[in-house]
Amino acid sequence: MLDWHGDAYGKLVRVEFLKKLRDEEKYIDLETLSAAIAKDVDNTRAYFGLPPASNAGSRATGFAISATDRIR
Repeated sequence: MLDWHGDAYGKLVRVEFLKKLRDEEKYIDLETLSAAIAKDVDNTRAYFGLPPASNAGSRATGFAISATDRIR
């Protein structure tokens, strides 16, 4: 659901896994986890042929745009 800003609360959502990105891993700290999630997002965008994400506005407005924004 990259680049989607709708509200799915209370909705039935169907998810299909099309490609495994990586095996489950444990991370030593939040910074390493954040970097891995950012890489996962980049790999997902590449898989679907989407342009790189622009996070410029997310930090300035205080609103999360991607999963990595939410955990920082």
